[in-house]
Amino acid sequence: MVSASPAFFWVAYSPLELLYDGDSYFHLAAARAYAQHGMLHSLPWARFSVMHAGFGDKELLFHLALAPFSGSTEGGKLALALLDATLLTSVVVLAGRALGWRGALWTMLLILASGTLALRAVRLRPELLAVTLLLWFTFQCARERYLAAAAIAALYALDPVFMFVPHPQQYAVQQALFDGSLLDVPLALQESLDSDFLAFARSTAPQLARRVQQDPRLTSVLPGHTRLYRVLPNHNADFVLDWAVALDDPPRNDPGTREHAFYLLRRLR
Repeated sequence: MVSASPAFFWVAYSPLELLYDGDSYFHLAAARAYAQHGMLHSLPWARFSVMHAGFGDKELLFHLALAPFSGSTEGGKLALALLDATLLTSVVVLAGRALGWRGALWTMLLILASGTLALRAVRLRPELLAVTLLLWFTFQCARERYLAAAAIAALYALDPVFMFVPHPQQYAVQQALFDGSLLDVPLALQESLDSDFLAFARSTAPQLARRVQQDPRLTSVLPGHTRLYRVLPNHNADFVLDWAVALDDPPRNDPGTREHAFYLLRRLR
């Protein structure tokens, strides 16, 4: 099938300026770290994460497979094209074995009718590899080929999801920041989270999006759905003046607006 060809996906993805979804670039960065330094035991740039010290990669197989493509966004697009093609080829082959020629029709129906598949297929995430392994694991179990199923299960075990909070205070600040209840975003970024950058998806943090849009201490680096802001140095004085102007048209449903202005005026005296 044409749709299962890597060339088809490469033609579709190559005109894109960036990979969709911010997590795609984390996986590229992790894979690039493996390519440059070999097996990792810590991630120096993940200071407030369990991945900082004693790093144990929960997606080791995916990152090792991605390492040869991790040098650029173009490499990421190529890896994504290969992963998508492998997944859909697996669907075609397994559906064909189960249903004969009708399996191809079911595959086409899956491609054309599933919005979830389309949304997942454009993200460079380990789930693409995990679902492919799961399909073949299910097939081997159905054929009672348990040795092959065990081998696939061993590979699949390298692709789970775990999360831990080793820094509860920083985690609380991060939660308050993204739910929009944190009053002084730049201060929290620099003093509590030790960062000059803020990245988030507008649809998941609308209150935060309104708050930072009116803050002249932050400059937009990457606009759009997934946004990236950078803290500007020495902009506190301008903030008081600009916020006074912003109060003439405060964001709707934002009871913290006046409290925010008072808090910053008091802090900057």
